[in-house]
Amino acid sequence: MVGLIISIVLLTLIPIVFIIFLRKTRRDCERLAPEEIGQWPVYQEKAGGRFNAINWTIPFVRVAVYEGFAVVAYPRNTIVFKKGEIRGVEHINRMISQGLKIYHNRKDIPDLIIIWTKDITALKQAFERCLL
Repeated sequence: MVGLIISIVLLTLIPIVFIIFLRKTRRDCERLAPEEIGQWPVYQEKAGGRFNAINWTIPFVRVAVYEGFAVVAYPRNTIVFKKGEIRGVEHINRMISQGLKIYHNRKDIPDLIIIWTKDITALKQAFERCLL
């Protein structure tokens, strides 16, 4: 009887905790950086991303490109790239997805940043036009 009660409690609590975690992580990437307030992005998308060894799927990464800067937001971090901090971008093909690898010269953020995007051409053009 006690085992049944414990099982029911666990089967009820685990999905609730999981839903709370998902909602919080989505809110983290939707929060605007101070530089974004009052600005309109040239390009914006909910995407996925790889940050060194950590991979976040859609919709847990937000990428927004503005004239002169870009924002990549994911749970626990928001990165603002200013003009001159990005050396280049490269189209990357993996087995089931396409990504845009960002080459940058900052030491305070992950070395490897790949944005898994639905529209690789538009994202690449936005980065090249606004930041390179």
